[in-house]
Amino acid sequence: MYCTQITVWDEVNSCPIKDDAHFLLVHEELDAEYAGVPPSDLCEVEPASKMERRMAAWREACDFGEGPATGFGVWGDAGAFSSRDSLYILLWNVITCQSIALRNKRNPFVCFSKRGMCKCPCMGRHTIDDCLRVMGYCWCVLKAGVYPLVRDDGVPFKNSNKVGDSLRAAWGAARRKTLVRGGPVQERADWAWRKSALGMNGWKQEGPNRRVCFKCHASKSGTHPFTDPSRSATWRGTCVETYLFLHLALSTGAFVSAIFEWPGWGKHGCSFMEIDLMHVGCLGIVQYLLGNVLHELFVEMGGTSTNWKETCGHLNMLIKQAARKLDKGPPVNQLTLNMMKSGAKAPKLKAKAAESRHMLAAVCKLLETYLPPKNDYQNTRYNCVKYLALFYEEVADWTPGVSPAKVKDYARRHLELYLELARHYIDDLNFLDTEWVRYRWYPKHHLFSHLVDDDLAFCDNPRDCWCYGDESFLGEMIGVAEAVNAKVVHRSVMTTFRL
Repeated sequence: MYCTQITVWDEVNSCPIKDDAHFLLVHEELDAEYAGVPPSDLCEVEPASKMERRMAAWREACDFGEGPATGFGVWGDAGAFSSRDSLYILLWNVITCQSIALRNKRNPFVCFSKRGMCKCPCMGRHTIDDCLRVMGYCWCVLKAGVYPLVRDDGVPFKNSNKVGDSLRAAWGAARRKTLVRGGPVQERADWAWRKSALGMNGWKQEGPNRRVCFKCHASKSGTHPFTDPSRSATWRGTCVETYLFLHLALSTGAFVSAIFEWPGWGKHGCSFMEIDLMHVGCLGIVQYLLGNVLHELFVEMGGTSTNWKETCGHLNMLIKQAARKLDKGPPVNQLTLNMMKSGAKAPKLKAKAAESRHMLAAVCKLLETYLPPKNDYQNTRYNCVKYLALFYEEVADWTPGVSPAKVKDYARRHLELYLELARHYIDDLNFLDTEWVRYRWYPKHHLFSHLVDDDLAFCDNPRDCWCYGDESFLGEMIGVAEAVNAKVVHRSVMTTFRL
């Protein structure tokens, strides 16, 4: 492992300090973990695909030159491993390969505990930024294609007494070549991570324009309403270009993440940030839709907040029967009122991402088979569910050249019908008797528009880059963290994993 210093928090003196952290460098892990893979297998992209265009843009932006290039994806997030602490992790994978097994292989770069992160007003960004700079060092090495002579801090390896640096000095002196050349062309994460770690725009009407999107200038009020999913929406002409983003941040003294120092990211970094279907879809618009639909069905079946068990039981029985007709197991074992709507909050299904996705198909079958529409409103509701379910069916059974147009159509129809349901509820003035609004339009609905209209420009399946594999790997690392000494979790987790 590679040892270098990053900013951490000194709990005794309540101040930030520099301390050793341990990394698995990307170029070294490539040689160790992919040694049996022909380098040509790590440089494959579909012709006329978004990835081919992205690789071409990256090569031009960082003056890569001739020769094959490997594209890498990066993911960062955190998860609790105890009641008092969370494990932050950065990992990477190869995304320019046809092999599903190779694309799905996740490789840890660094991990650290939340308690050890800098607690100055930066809110942990100093720690994360230092880690991103070390990763940027790896990308510079892979762009050059030759092992370096100096460390990330500029000290020659031959003058360093850190563990492993004498061997690295020999590799550098011998001009050892890396397994492949390439760099990062994809960053995956949920919106909260991008806001807190990278300083991207959040969803709570931020800045002078009260923006609710990190991809464009859409806002809740003004000339670019985020509630407009149409092709003529004014926000479609305001997509954020990386150079303008950086110019505005530097001119106002705002935080600029070290991720924009990576090769090619000073020009295309914002476009390399992928919208994740798992967080925007499965944990977002799917749960908003199902929470509203199930709660409406619950009320239509005579359920009340004081007498809900029998109605929820009956509704869950119908859902299980619908799932059986699809040759699937029940999405959830038990359905409660609190899972559909909590207190005075707007309805939203409480379930895991995969459960929500499976529930969508079951509820669509339920509305088709057991509770068919009886009026125009219920028909609109059914079609709203149906088109989102068809979207996920097409994503699961993707056909290059055919599926992109289909999923765009299904997504647009769903969003239009969702807005129609919202307008019906507001026009009936039903919301005046409650403290919440049914079928509320959220910023994730807006991001979903970006996903289907921008990220699916040609033929790339959003399933290929969603974060299920990353979250699963984080779960494995958390399992390791639970079994090691919490005081040295950053080193112990990496060491245990490496063994």
